[in-house]
Amino acid sequence: MTYNTKQYITLQYACGCGGKFLTSVLMLFDRVAHWSPEVQQNPALYTNWFEEQWAEDLKKWSTTEPHTPWDINFYSRRLSRGNQLTETQFNTAVDQHANKYFHSCWQQGLMIADTWYKKTLPAFFTNTTKIEILLDENSVDAFKHMIKNKIWLWNEKNKTITSMLDSATWISDKYSGSEKEKRLALAGSNIIKGYNSYDSFFENYLLEQQYVGDFYCADANPDAEASFSFSSLLNTDKFLETVVPALEKVFDQHLDHDQLKNMHMLWLSRSGL
Repeated sequence: MTYNTKQYITLQYACGCGGKFLTSVLMLFDRVAHWSPEVQQNPALYTNWFEEQWAEDLKKWSTTEPHTPWDINFYSRRLSRGNQLTETQFNTAVDQHANKYFHSCWQQGLMIADTWYKKTLPAFFTNTTKIEILLDENSVDAFKHMIKNKIWLWNEKNKTITSMLDSATWISDKYSGSEKEKRLALAGSNIIKGYNSYDSFFENYLLEQQYVGDFYCADANPDAEASFSFSSLLNTDKFLETVVPALEKVFDQHLDHDQLKNMHMLWLSRSGL
């Protein structure tokens, strides 16, 4: 069995660039497996599920937003761990580690959506359905505002940054048992020091990380099925006029634009913009 096919969706974007929201939109297409088995069985539950994903308290955002349900944790979507696997090694590891829900969806021919916080794809994702969100200059201020309050939290008094991506609280809230212990062992320090302003941290730290910097003012991947700027996700009309039609073309299905409008407005308001 190979998973490096168009049935696998890799959504590539800088951390904090609206990828989880866009993934939620993808789950409205009949061909895409929902991240919630309950919603997959009963689509009428979708609206309630969606509204529960985005915390009104931005500091809790990373613990409530949707996360991949597949139990495919033998590689890192953000860091380098496991990224050097060959396609054969990846296929074998998926067979061994992916949960029953993943295999059930795959066997039904449903598309599997997953996230990838890097511009370059590994050998085991070269033939996937590729969708990307690029961080353009016009959206940088909005991006910094969002991540400053929900992912890399700025403390003006102490001039420190708390990374929620490596937070023991976040890991403890999301996982339990051996999986929690494994992730806690892999987590790095979540306190970053040495920057006198958030702009300095952004320019001299985040833009040096591939999970942010590689998407900044980057060219669209010519092989991607769809490529969007982060700016297109920051305005409801632009989202409905550009992003949605492009996705409808990729997945050959028309969606309810009134529903999408309500979803986008909720997500945007909860994002603190």
